[in-house]
Amino acid sequence: VTRLWTVVAAAEATMKSALVLAAAANALVAPSAPAASTVVRQAGKVIQTPPILTRDDGLETRPMAADMPGVGLEMGGRLWDPMGFATFSDESLIWFRACELKHSRVAMLACAGWIVNGLHLSLPGTIDYTTKFSTLAAKKPLDAWAAVPVGGKLQILGWIFCVECASEMQKPHYLKGGEFVTYDWANLSGAMSAESLKRKQEAELKNGRLAMIGFMSFLAANNIEGSVPMVPHSEAAKSILGL
Repeated sequence: VTRLWTVVAAAEATMKSALVLAAAANALVAPSAPAASTVVRQAGKVIQTPPILTRDDGLETRPMAADMPGVGLEMGGRLWDPMGFATFSDESLIWFRACELKHSRVAMLACAGWIVNGLHLSLPGTIDYTTKFSTLAAKKPLDAWAAVPVGGKLQILGWIFCVECASEMQKPHYLKGGEFVTYDWANLSGAMSAESLKRKQEAELKNGRLAMIGFMSFLAANNIEGSVPMVPHSEAAKSILGL
């Protein structure tokens, strides 16, 4: 019994020593500030979400990402960045956003063009005095592009090249503190409030992201039978896709 009490007493002394050391160690560590939740307003309701820059992989997102448009409830109120693109540097973050915007805009134009061609809508007249727009519209989208004369293709690609050069030659460049390319020649954003402009920018990003996914599904459905489950059961989808 005496030996048992000796063991218990030694154990208690060890636990007290451990607690004292732990308390001392905690005193040397600065307390972490609690992460503020994000307030999202939608349809008149206020919804608390996790902090925008919250990550589960230990990487640190650049603080400037919190003020960029594109975060919404569909992503849980957090920045959706599974690959960690927003963790490198401020310059790379701006470059990635510029790429996203350009690809989004191209994808929206591509989806609109694919749908218009799939519905066989066309302008009157000809594209080169012999090839009618209506003849191209009667074909499948990829076949219609193949039937466009070489001169027409060069005009389209040349116009894209000119727009790209103009956007990259603006001063100051967006990587040097300038604004992203907006193509707002009518200056519609000048009459908008900051809140309204950010909402429009978020709408552009989200529609562009959907368009990128949508155009990939158009290509898949056109080239790989059964790759898009909805298509075999929808005559309207088949008509739009030119199947």
